[in-house]
Amino acid sequence: MWIVSLPEAEFGPSRRMTEDVAAHSNRIGFHFSRLDVKRRSELVVVLNDINHHAREHGLRPILVLDAHGNRGDGLVLGEPGEAMTWTELGALLQQINVSTLNNLCVIGAACFSLHAIAPTKLDQAAPFFVLLAPEQEVKVGFLELNVPAFVERLFTHGSLDDAYSREAFSSTSLREDAVHRGGPVYQGGLQRQTCG
Repeated sequence: MWIVSLPEAEFGPSRRMTEDVAAHSNRIGFHFSRLDVKRRSELVVVLNDINHHAREHGLRPILVLDAHGNRGDGLVLGEPGEAMTWTELGALLQQINVSTLNNLCVIGAACFSLHAIAPTKLDQAAPFFVLLAPEQEVKVGFLELNVPAFVERLFTHGSLDDAYSREAFSSTSLREDAVHRGGPVYQGGLQRQTCG
């Protein structure tokens, strides 16, 4: 499930990525849906609906959060002035992860989205089984080159480790302008954190 919350003027890269993933979905045979939200209240409704389907119908989603993000405000949503703190996002993801029996995979396609792990407490359920997300700024070119390819590898090989290997994110697959230098490992892009 690809959740998009961007200004309309920035839909181009997101549209291209979701079209690529939809094509992989049709070819390989996995469910794919794109959900557009603009406001915090809409994101709450979407995440609560996903939680309901996980709890009542056994849904095991992979969530892609396609938005802007920053360290202080959290996930910055498409409507000006709308945001969701990392703490609030973590609490909503935690409910979904409990309903999926610790099977929630989250891909943070937003700058600083690795900070969604910050509210995690050892005495509480984890907000996800795995979070693939950048710790700092990430260039949209990196996301365009790697996220759809990651999803394809995941469903083709059936292994998160194979889909996420260093070789899969090799520098030969990246344009120089798509990499944020000085960022985290894996060519300035996504870091993997496992809770559980």
